[in-house]
Amino acid sequence: DYNSWRDYNLSLMNQNNPILLPFQHQGKYWILLPTPERDHTPEFRLWGVMLSRVGRELFHIVDQDPMPEYTEDLKKFFAKQNLNMIEVNSP
Repeated sequence: DYNSWRDYNLSLMNQNNPILLPFQHQGKYWILLPTPERDHTPEFRLWGVMLSRVGRELFHIVDQDPMPEYTEDLKKFFAKQNLNMIEVNSP
């Protein structure tokens, strides 16, 4: 599906969100911490391509190699949205 989205508002730390649900990226858990410049919106949707059902099944059985450069690019993407990507301990 080339027009998929997911709401990451539960991973966004703010005063209106008492329950925080970290997202998983490269085997680690992360939250999003807004910068003072960010306006709070009720949703934080990320759009992208979703894996097929077969792709999601294979995702769990293939080896996943760490890619620090991808994590840094993801942090830069969130920084442009006035969000800091912060690693946390597992939920």
